[in-house]
Amino acid sequence: MAIANRGLRFGFNAWVESAAERSRQRALLRSVTPEARAMRRALNTWAAVVAGRLALRRGVAAFAMRGLHDAMNAWVEAAADRAAALWLMGRAAASFADQGLRTAMNTWVENADELAWRRGLLSGLVSPTARAMRRGLNSWFAMVDQRAMMRRAGSGFRNRELKAAYNKWAATATERAAALSLLGRAGAAVRNRGLRFGFNAWSAMATARAAKVSLMRKAAAAVRHRGLRAAWNEWAANAAARGAALSLMTRAAASIRNRGLRAGLNTWRTVARERKKAMAKLRRATAALTMRGQRLGMNAWIELARELERRRALVRSMTPEARAMRRALNSWREVYEERLLMMKVTTARARLPCPLSPLISRRPCSLHLSASSRSPLPV
Repeated sequence: MAIANRGLRFGFNAWVESAAERSRQRALLRSVTPEARAMRRALNTWAAVVAGRLALRRGVAAFAMRGLHDAMNAWVEAAADRAAALWLMGRAAASFADQGLRTAMNTWVENADELAWRRGLLSGLVSPTARAMRRGLNSWFAMVDQRAMMRRAGSGFRNRELKAAYNKWAATATERAAALSLLGRAGAAVRNRGLRFGFNAWSAMATARAAKVSLMRKAAAAVRHRGLRAAWNEWAANAAARGAALSLMTRAAASIRNRGLRAGLNTWRTVARERKKAMAKLRRATAALTMRGQRLGMNAWIELARELERRRALVRSMTPEARAMRRALNSWREVYEERLLMMKVTTARARLPCPLSPLISRRPCSLHLSASSRSPLPV
C-alpha cells in the first residue's frame, strides 16, 4: 500500500509541512501586532509577580517552620546516607557471593578493551581509509591551529591599544588582589592573634600526637604480624633481586643484539664530545680575534686592579696600627718557636737512660732542670 500510494504520501507530507510553516508564520505575524505585544508584556508581568509571591511564600514558610525544615533536611541527609550505605553493603555482599562471576566479568572487560584497542590500531595502520582520515584530521588540526594563530595575531594588531589596556588592567587587578589578600591575612592575624597562637599550638600537638600514634600502630602491627612482616620483607628482597637480575639480563641481551648500534652510538658520542671541545676552542679563538681590543683592555684593567690592591695593602701595612700588629705577631712567633724548642729538648732528655746507675735501675734518668728549662716561656 505504501509503495502503491508513494506519490500521494509524499504530497500529503509536503502539504502538512507547508501548513505547519504557514501556521508558524501567522503566529509570528500575530505576535508582532500591538495587541499581542501588550498581551505578552502583561503575561510576563503576571509571571514575574507569581514567581515573586511564590518565593515570598517559601521564605515565610521557611521562617515559620524552621525546626520542621531543619528536621526534614536532616532526615533527607540521613536517608541518603542510609541508601548509600545499603547500596555499598549490597555491592560488597554481591561481590563476596559472586566472586567467580565478578572475576570473569572483569577479565572479559579487560580482554574486550584490549581487543578493541588492537582492532583500532590495526585498522589505523592497514586500512587506506583510516590512514587517509588520519592524514586529513592531522592537516585539519594544523590548519585550525594556523587559522587561530592568524586570528589572534590580526586581533592583536587591530586592537593593539585595547590589548595593552587589558593587559595592564589584568596586571593591576592581580597586584591589587594580592595586596588585598596580604592585607586581609595581616588584619586577620592581628585581630585573631590569640586564636592563631592556640591553633598553631594545637596543630603542632596534633601533628606530634599523630606521628606517635602512627609509630605505635606500626609497632603493634609489627608485633602482631611478625611472621607476615618477615615473609613480606623476604618477598620484597627477592623481588628486588629478581628485578635487578632481569634488568641486567635485559641490558646484556640488548647489548648483544644491538652490538652494531651500541658501537655506532659510542662512536657518535666520542665524535660529538670531540666536536664540542673543538667548537668551544674555535669559539674562544674567534672571540679572542674579534674582541682583541676588548680582551687587551680587560687584561690591562685586571693588572691595574691587582697593582692598585697591592699598593693599598702596602699603604695599610705602613700605618701605626699595622706596624704594632706586625711587631706583636713577630714577637709572638719568636716566643712560640723558643717554647717549642724547649719542649723538644725536655722530651729528648726525659727519654735518655740514666748513665750513673745502669745496673740498679732501668728507669729514665730524671735530670733536675731549672724552672726556666722545665717549662717553656710564657706567651
